[in-house]
Amino acid sequence: AALIPRKLDDGVCPLFFSLLVHDKQHAAKGLWGRGIESVEFWNEGDPQARHDGSAAGFLRKHVLEIPIHQNVSSRQLEYMAEQIPRLDICLRPEAEGLRSIA
Repeated sequence: AALIPRKLDDGVCPLFFSLLVHDKQHAAKGLWGRGIESVEFWNEGDPQARHDGSAAGFLRKHVLEIPIHQNVSSRQLEYMAEQIPRLDICLRPEAEGLRSIA
């Protein structure tokens, strides 16, 4: 399955690539420790969206962003692609029994 399901229009460049991680704070520390910037969006928000089993609550706990914007070089992307699997921070939906939340 494609990570981005359609061709991007000319001039469009995503700011971040989202990772599903086991523990967002632990993953962010590990990435920063290897010189990889990460962003913890959505740590706070509507308290009603935090109940167990909600898609919003799950995403708040497990989505971490890494930069992929136009100022990130190919060399930096390759470094991130090498380091992220070594940290073993990402959830594997098929192995974790996660259902689609889309």
